[in-house]
Amino acid sequence: MEYRSDAERKLFDDVFNRGKGLPLAERLQLAAAAMESRRTREVNREFHLTLRGQAFGTREEAEAWMFAEVDDSAIDNVRFAFVDDREAMLQYEEHQRQGCCGFFDTEVLVDGKPAMIGCNFGH
Repeated sequence: MEYRSDAERKLFDDVFNRGKGLPLAERLQLAAAAMESRRTREVNREFHLTLRGQAFGTREEAEAWMFAEVDDSAIDNVRFAFVDDREAMLQYEEHQRQGCCGFFDTEVLVDGKPAMIGCNFGH
């Protein structure tokens, strides 16, 4: 089995291990079906982000888009994290909690990978 990420490997292992007592072939089928379902959801999410114009080649391009969307001279607390980077997401959420006034947070694609981008504004 080929995994695209650690999260995918964990999903496969979790589903496979929950099927204890079932024949091996059935456990493998259940785990493979769970991975396929996850991949389908990811493709759908990426498709919709692309349609909404929220797909970028670089973080800098995503930030430039965000600044244009927010269109406020008082922007601070700029934050960015790839969704699959647990440590970066924890830092993102911490920066988000520290913000005040208006806020902007959304999911984007950067180089084909889901990411969160945000800021505070309107001080």
